[in-house]
Order: sequence, then structure tokens, then C-alpha cells
Amino acid sequence: MRIRLAVMVAMVVLLALIGLALSACDGQEENKKNESGGTASTNVPAHATFHGTNGRIAYALDKGSGAQIYTINPDGTGQRQLTHVDGDVVSLDWSPNGREIVFELDHPDHCSVVVMNADGTQMRDLTGTGHPCDSTPAFMPGGDRVVFMAEGGSGPIMSMNLRGGDRRVIYRSQLYKKEPQVSPDGKRVLFLVEKDLPDRQGFDDNVKALYSVRMNGTDLKTVVPFDFDVCACGGYWAPNGERIAFSNNAGAADEPPTLPTNLATIRPDGTDLRFLTHFQDINAYHSIGSYSPDGRWILFKAASDDTYKLWKIHPDGTNKTLIATFKFNFFTRVWGPRPT
Repeated sequence: MRIRLAVMVAMVVLLALIGLALSACDGQEENKKNESGGTASTNVPAHATFHGTNGRIAYALDKGSGAQIYTINPDGTGQRQLTHVDGDVVSLDWSPNGREIVFELDHPDHCSVVVMNADGTQMRDLTGTGHPCDSTPAFMPGGDRVVFMAEGGSGPIMSMNLRGGDRRVIYRSQLYKKEPQVSPDGKRVLFLVEKDLPDRQGFDDNVKALYSVRMNGTDLKTVVPFDFDVCACGGYWAPNGERIAFSNNAGAADEPPTLPTNLATIRPDGTDLRFLTHFQDINAYHSIGSYSPDGRWILFKAASDDTYKLWKIHPDGTNKTLIATFKFNFFTRVWGPRPT
């Protein structure tokens, strides 16, 4: 009887040890999957850098002497001017931790990528000398690199670190590209493509589409085709990476509007198109902004009769809410996370 009991205890101990060994192996295998871009472990939240508590909203506002970066609370209070730079701020983006802002600074003879603290201090020019124009930057999920367009859109999509070094080519083609944004899981880059059309009645016509590509430059996909003529501001990933927000019927910059502009979302594979709005007034221009860090809102601008309004709306098209009204035009509406 004692021998049988001892055997049973030994078997239980052996099974427990085997279970622990298998768990350790599974953990090692899961970590290998994470390193190679596979499924994320529950201990390593791959999307955490793009989720967060809603912080302030940043935008570039031009009062007539060059566009500068401002921020505002989501309820429309507490507007602050962060920059007083020579030139124009054209594109901007928040870091995943809400502590820094990257932006494109345009001068008459060149454009550069600049990073600064979220309060406007400690600006650093990442482009430096030897590069004629780095443009439309955005932070990558880890927060230690930015993605950008080299040579003003005619060059490749590239990335670099926050010191301006380790420049890497992601995708090179003859397409005119801008506004690259890396997906929350870090696997694909979404970007805008412009295609010129024959001049019509003296207007410089073009149409715009959204494409995406893997981080190694392969598997080019059309997300939103040229028929939609998306906003020149590009598209914005939802924090969970499941949808992309955009606006349509942008037209050329100097062309009188002929179609109403509306907001929509779509899956990254180009399916399941959903319109959030159904505006009919062709004289009111609507352009998309980013999602809120918690994913519950999408920003957009409405411009008509020299009045410019910042709105937010739920991703299902409900609860359209006015945030602020401006006398001057503003660009690049990006909702940042509360600093962590």
C-alpha cells in the first residue's frame, strides 16, 4: 500500500514538472512570435502605445504670418500657442506617450522634420543638412522613430530615429506619396498617393487615393481608390488598427467645389465602407482628423464662408459635437494622449 501511494505521489510530481516545462516552452515560443511580428502575448500589449486617455488636441493655425502649432482641450477651452517659428508648420503628430510632437516645418527653399516637447520647448531639427526636403512625419508605435516622406513626396517613404540618424528606406516607387502612418501593430504603412489629371479650365487637377504597404516594402494594396479623391490630409488609423478614417471629394486646391465632402471609415483591406456623414452642401468643405486615443471620437474640420470649425463625431456617425470656431484656417487635427 505504501509503495502504491509513493508511486502515485511521484506521478503527480512528474506531471506537475512536465506542465511547468510546457508552459515555459509556450512562453518562449510566444516571445519568438512577438519578435517576428506575430501574435502578441498577453504580457506584451502590442497596441498599448496607440491607446490612452484622451489629452489635448493639436493643430496648425495660420493667422497670416505662417502656420503655428496650437493645442486645445477637447471641450474647446484653454487654447495655447506652442510655436513661434519662421516658416509654416504643415503636418504634425503626437508621440505615443503624449510627451512630444513631431512636425514638418516649411521654408521657401527647404522643408525639415522637427521634434519638440509637448509644451513647445527643446526643438530638434532631425533633417539637418544634405536632405532637401523631409516631410509629413508621424511617430511609429514604439515612439523612438518617425516615418516620413523623403524629397518632398517624390522620394521614398523612410524612417529615422529621434536624433535624425539611422535613416531607413521602407518603400520606394515612382508614385507621388505623402502622409505616411504606421499601423498600431507596426506591420503596415498607410499613405496618400496623388495622381495628376489633364488641366481642365486652367485648374491644376489631381485625384488622391490611400494605399498601404508592409514595413519591408512589399504587398502594396489599394485601401481607398482614386474614385473617392480623398483629402490631402490622408487617412487615420483607429487606435485598435481595425479601421481607417478618411474624407472624400477633396478636389484640387484651386478648383471650385463640385461635390459635397463627407467622412467615412473603411477596413484596412479596403472592405466594409461606412459613411459617417451625408452632407449635401458643396460650399462647405469637410476634412478628416484623427481618432481620439480612446477610439470613441473622430475629429474633423468644417470650413465655409471664411469660418472654420473643429468638430468631433462618434465612429458610427452619431453625436456630432462642436469643439471650437476659428476666424483663421487650421490644418492637421490630431488628438493626443494624456502624457504618461
